[in-house]
Amino acid sequence: MKLTKSDPLGFNDENHLNNFINYLVRTDYAQKWTCDDTVYNCIALSGSNSENIVEDLSPKLTERKVSATSIKSITSKLLTDYKKNISSLENTLYKIEAEPGEILNKLEFKQKLLKISQHINALNKKEQTICYSLHSDQAAEGLHVHRLYIKI
Repeated sequence: MKLTKSDPLGFNDENHLNNFINYLVRTDYAQKWTCDDTVYNCIALSGSNSENIVEDLSPKLTERKVSATSIKSITSKLLTDYKKNISSLENTLYKIEAEPGEILNKLEFKQKLLKISQHINALNKKEQTICYSLHSDQAAEGLHVHRLYIKI
């Protein structure tokens, strides 16, 4: 599996950030990205021992909204803890490309996201990851992972 990294993108204001988090966890059934494959999306949040906890994105809209609220709370707390403002936050997209002969199985997406998150975290010691979101429901973009993080 090969990862291709995009340039980091920042946020203009809190509304921009909130809309992005809602996009990450698909808090609206009417979003153009929400489809049957949305149930294969997953998110990874940092646990208390720095290990990422990977969860499937819930098929239930109310539970996805709870996930978005949790990510927003974590983001707010980290900005306060590090005495940073919203300009310290960035999103980087990693496209996932299969190697020749490699099969990307939707049942293994959680394991793949855990390995990807561990790999990326090891490379970025001066950044605090807030969450990762693996998207398998955007045919035009292909399989990809978003990383929301704060520069510390």
